[in-house]
Amino acid sequence: MKEIIIHRPQDLEKIDPKVQVAKIAHTIGENKRLLILDEAEKRNIRVLNPGPKKEEPAVQPVQEGTSVENKESETTPEAAPETKEKD
Repeated sequence: MKEIIIHRPQDLEKIDPKVQVAKIAHTIGENKRLLILDEAEKRNIRVLNPGPKKEEPAVQPVQEGTSVENKESETTPEAAPETKEKD
């Protein structure tokens, strides 16, 4: 397979999925990378460097009898000591 460097979604039009694969340029940001990946999936083009998959943040259930305020106060740092004002 021959690697073709991709800079924008339109670059995928010139790829033959039977003999070529896409490699996204390292300068491409997350938003454009997602557009390229969507277009590649539609065209059945293999992408060598799709990037890390985003994981959903884990939501921890609140224990019964514990309010949200109590949980937040346990995890917040204590207030900084007061500073003296200049006269």
